[in-house]
Amino acid sequence: MITHSISAVVLPGLIQAANSLGMDAKSACSQAGISPELLDIEHKHISIEQFECFMALLAHQAQGQAIALQLGACYSFEFVGPIKTFIYTAATLRDALLLCERLQLVVQAPAKLLQFEEKGKYARLQILPVGPGTSIEVVLAELFLAAGFKLINDLYPGISPIESINFKHRQKALLPDYNNHFNVPVKLGCSSNALVLSVQALDKPLPGAYPEIQTQANAWLERYQEQRYSEHDVLKQVYALIVAAPFPAQITIEQVALQLTTSPRTLQRWLRDAEVSFRELKQDALLKLANQTLKNTNISIEDIAEQLGFSDRRSFSRAYLQWTGMTPKSFRDQERAPKTSR
Repeated sequence: MITHSISAVVLPGLIQAANSLGMDAKSACSQAGISPELLDIEHKHISIEQFECFMALLAHQAQGQAIALQLGACYSFEFVGPIKTFIYTAATLRDALLLCERLQLVVQAPAKLLQFEEKGKYARLQILPVGPGTSIEVVLAELFLAAGFKLINDLYPGISPIESINFKHRQKALLPDYNNHFNVPVKLGCSSNALVLSVQALDKPLPGAYPEIQTQANAWLERYQEQRYSEHDVLKQVYALIVAAPFPAQITIEQVALQLTTSPRTLQRWLRDAEVSFRELKQDALLKLANQTLKNTNISIEDIAEQLGFSDRRSFSRAYLQWTGMTPKSFRDQERAPKTSR
């Protein structure tokens, strides 16, 4: 069973925000079983269950008010190193949002939480789900969309560049709280939880730009990147992402690099330094998945090919023959043949 979690780096900012709103964050942490260990916090996690309990306790103290929105509006980004300074000295809004995405490198989280993308006339800073189907997804969306809304409006002088606030859920009862909090259109039932901005606003110079500090930010991130991904960690994480993909045969190095918040070129360099290619890791993962399914289930070879992401049984059988020297059917028959003793 997979246990969903989020990085503990969110905790100090939430405690600070809760205290500023007159709440008892210490009591909420204690009751939720959260130990606020701040040393090496970027390496620690909070389970979704603990976080959900913590937020529910704060909501109870706030007597049902939209606590996630309030906490987001008061949230501080000073959780690891000089991160807040790095963000607030970006040259443009585009640089600031890309930096927010890259800063996830310093967080040893199971997956990305933020993703920045551009499409046509609009750009989106998306809040990615951490536990599909969990009720905390709405709370996390409210929290980080409110925090992002404040951050962008702090950075960008004049009229807000935010076109809309998008929520995936369809809970119309929450609209009054959203309309009171955000001074831009709020949309429900969208494909993702996201801040939607005009692309035209992304490259407007920001008044707080400080190029020397941005150079330090990039160097700091590169150092964290190198420390985080030792040879062993790279191979392990790439392999795990391939195995966990919905259709492993179709996953690309670009998609894996995105999950690791790095570039395909950097990922290729890491793998090259480890003397292994993405193709080899992918082949190893596919072979492991294929052998496990052929050996331990009665799923048809056609269905196995489809689950792994091959176009049909023939292409799967051809690849399997190249890897092992036998067909999938031959392997299954061999594994199920009665074992004779000499």
